[in-house]
Amino acid sequence: MRIILLVLCLLVPASVSAQEKAYTASEWAVLVGHSFDTASTQNCLGRGVCREVNPWLARYRSPVGFTAAKASVTLAQLWAMRRLKEAGHPRAAMVANYVIGAGFMALGIRNERLTR
Repeated sequence: MRIILLVLCLLVPASVSAQEKAYTASEWAVLVGHSFDTASTQNCLGRGVCREVNPWLARYRSPVGFTAAKASVTLAQLWAMRRLKEAGHPRAAMVANYVIGAGFMALGIRNERLTR
């Protein structure tokens, strides 16, 4: 966890406001959550102990295709939250990012438990 915080501190310029730093951290939470979910899903599917429940993602049999599709979902979600922030709701967008990131992290943990 300390390494993640250190990386975030190095990536966010000092001249950026505290609110912008917090929002950037929320975007990183989304990226980490989606990435962990993608990796754990690939592991789980590869072992044949689970199945993808999202019908749009389930049609991709190739790990590369699945990852590309999942990346598009992640980018669409980040774009939508940026739009919400720019529409004057930065706090709602930031909270949504943290909730979505935590949700996908929970899914990744569930997938890892299935593979044991």
